[in-house]
Amino acid sequence: MKLVQLILVVFLAVITAFATTRYWPSHNAALVVQETAFNRVTSTGVLRCGYYVLPPVTMREPNTGKLSGLSVDMMEYVAQKTGLKVEWSEEISFGNWIAGLQAKRFDAVCTPMWADVTYNRAAKFTRSMFYTSVEPFIRSDETRFTSTDPAQLNKPDVTIAVQEGNVTASLARTLFPLAKFIELPQNSDYGTVVQEVIGHKADVVIWDRNGFFQYNKNNPDKIKPLHLDQPLKVMPFELATLQGEIDLRDFLDGAVEDTLNTGEMDRLLKKWEDIPGAYLRAAKPYQ
Repeated sequence: MKLVQLILVVFLAVITAFATTRYWPSHNAALVVQETAFNRVTSTGVLRCGYYVLPPVTMREPNTGKLSGLSVDMMEYVAQKTGLKVEWSEEISFGNWIAGLQAKRFDAVCTPMWADVTYNRAAKFTRSMFYTSVEPFIRSDETRFTSTDPAQLNKPDVTIAVQEGNVTASLARTLFPLAKFIELPQNSDYGTVVQEVIGHKADVVIWDRNGFFQYNKNNPDKIKPLHLDQPLKVMPFELATLQGEIDLRDFLDGAVEDTLNTGEMDRLLKKWEDIPGAYLRAAKPYQ
């Protein structure tokens, strides 16, 4: 090859390389692999947890801020098994936990959530740790409702108190479309929702058995369950990750499976539930 031709080839190669990097940067940017939550956890050795405070799942000592409860013991068990450090990064509410995951302020919700289908577009859940029954509760002196059929609540003269964004709100609206509703904000304490019934502003509140047991300890004989043939819904408690974080979900799913297969989950439930049977156990797959 003549010298002039060689110089021309080299010149064209340099120009092409410059144009590629200068005018098509998005091509190179597309090659950058996004860090996943699982990669971050394994590289740092730290699992950042979002958590809610609700006895006996999670409790906080008012003077020291120290957390305790079923979920804390469970995650300590997982940390011991896997060699990770659990960092309780942010307290969440049932109205803002998805936003916290999306903003990557924490890697997972380490206090078990009600895994309702309404969350599936944003979150990915592990297998079920245990279950709770969701039921209607009425004032202790209420005598209007005597049937075991939930259809008695689906009437225009029945008012149901709900919390905006809560799974029980969408459940109640689906099951009882003819009823009236009083909806309180997401940041309301659920005791405030119950107060709507006690104060005769509403007739019914939809709640789970543990919530009722916890409330009844400090407010005895204010409300009572409306005994139906079966619960309105049985809700699973599961750990949540952001939709798309399959590796981290699978990692936590394996941890939950271990607590179930070793009997650790049953021991934790017996230790922390205030009333035996407040939570429903997950059946073994071989039973």
